Amino acid sequence: MIILNTVNKNVSLITAANVLGSLSVKVGWTDDSTTPAYFVTPVSVSATEITIAPAPGSGVSRAIKSIDIVNNNLVQPAMLTINKNVSGTPTLLYKTELFPGETLKFSSRRGWYKLDSSGIVLELTTDPDFSRIIDDTSTTNVVYQCRALPGADPSEPVWAISLFDTSTGLGKWADGTNQFKNVANDRVSLTYK
Repeated sequence: MIILNTVNKNVSLITAANVLGSLSVKVGWTDDSTTPAYFVTPVSVSATEITIAPAPGSGVSRAIKSIDIVNNNLVQPAMLTINKNVSGTPTLLYKTELFPGETLKFSSRRGWYKLDSSGIVLELTTDPDFSRIIDDTSTTNVVYQCRALPGADPSEPVWAISLFDTSTGLGKWADGTNQFKNVANDRVSLTYK
């Protein structure tokens, strides 16, 4: 999860001038104010560096729930750098090349991932705010990804577990849900929907 908890923290996007106007950006967040709401904000990419998630107000903590960036350019790939800035000092969150039609997504539950123009997952990454178990050896053509809060015990029912079939490019969740309720040690024997 990306947390902005002071007035001097924001998230920015850096890209090249050749794709300005070709990127679609939407960012979703919640604030811990007295009336929490989920905001999805479209962002206009008109400069090579822009703020895509602004700093919260004083005394407010902002949790970034989602980021979607689509390269709508028909020819040019887009080199993207997403930073979390604290008092003007950037910390790299993610860097990638986004080809025409591809989408870069961030989800507070899933981390960073890229989709091709057909919606097929091209790349999965890890989120440093979660403990992870990545298992690509237990079952042929299958990658199990188990996620829980840091320090979680693999024998406790506190894991969100997904299965990614590398032969079909399809992913499924254990018990059909992304809730943190499964046992990571049981990942091979779970039912995926």
